[in-house]
Amino acid sequence: GVQTCALPIFQADWPQGAKFPGSTMTGHDALALHFPRSSLVKVLIVKLTSLGDVIHTLLAARELVTARPEVQLHWVIDEQFASVLAACPFVHHIHPIPLRRLGLRLWKSPWLQAIRGLREHAFDAVIDAQGLTKSALISALTKRSPSGRRWALAIQTKGSSYEAPTRWVADHAVHTPWHIHAI
Repeated sequence: GVQTCALPIFQADWPQGAKFPGSTMTGHDALALHFPRSSLVKVLIVKLTSLGDVIHTLLAARELVTARPEVQLHWVIDEQFASVLAACPFVHHIHPIPLRRLGLRLWKSPWLQAIRGLREHAFDAVIDAQGLTKSALISALTKRSPSGRRWALAIQTKGSSYEAPTRWVADHAVHTPWHIHAI
């Protein structure tokens, strides 16, 4: 089943003992569970399309890597936007996919190659920042480390699209207020 919590996944340094709303875990306990400070942590962001949304998500990604230098940041994105991420030194690995060119015809050779490349890595955290069926499918196809988890929005917000499969795939559904942007 999906565990729900109010963990703001990009807020890296909550005060010791701070409680997340609706959760019994404290900030440091929750982050230690998913982002161990002692070793390299592979984090995958799934934000496939919509250039403006990709740019907004870059701000959160930069904050994550700045606050947690042990994070090796990977990103799945439509191939037409991959060059935007290439200019960002905090994005360590880009996984371009042929979404706009081929749709979700996963049996096509470019898709098979992209999925194979993505599955060469085991991720400690997969963050579905898109909240749509297409991003849920990509999240489901990822390989995770033994302690790896998938994160996604739990509900639609005023500033985001949302489709139910994103929650079906998530291990942790992040609850947010209605009047907040998805980022």
